[in-house]
Amino acid sequence: DRLRQGAALTGAVPPEAEAVFARESASGRGPVFPETLEIALLSRLRSLPEAVWNALPDAGDGLERRLFRASQREPGLREICAAAASKRWPAARARRMLWAAGLGLTGADAAGTPPYLRVLGANAAGRALLAEMRPAAALPLLTKPAAVRKLDGRSRRVFALESGASDLWALGLPAGTPRRGGREWETGPVLLFSPE
Repeated sequence: DRLRQGAALTGAVPPEAEAVFARESASGRGPVFPETLEIALLSRLRSLPEAVWNALPDAGDGLERRLFRASQREPGLREICAAAASKRWPAARARRMLWAAGLGLTGADAAGTPPYLRVLGANAAGRALLAEMRPAAALPLLTKPAAVRKLDGRSRRVFALESGASDLWALGLPAGTPRRGGREWETGPVLLFSPE
């Protein structure tokens, strides 16, 4: 609620996090709220056949059918959840399934362990740890997005899902901000260097 109201984050987060949030907000890179993505998500949901809903994580006891029907007629995400939820099916589960459907996730995608470890950022100590981990890690270690092309089909699918989620997020950025897609394929980890 503090973010929606534009209230200061002082005391609610560490000062370093507050500085990053202020910088990113000033540059137009957030925050992104679910309601800013509603039209994009509704467009995706209404184009999905019922079979896709049946393959969602948490599908299998009738909620997927209720969500499919509600997504075809209700005017918004809140209304879809309200129409599908009941004592048996809480609204939180309905919301998770809506976002899973909009992002293209299936139950198989959500099962098991992740197919790779993705490095988002590292300082000097982290880079040293990565050098030690690389030969011994049980899962492939991604430091460059292009490296996913050398991995198996499940890894490529999971990375494509990550990229799709990032592309959807970009559509929720404030007006006037570049809403380019494909950023996940171009962005490597943030490497922090100590000042000398």
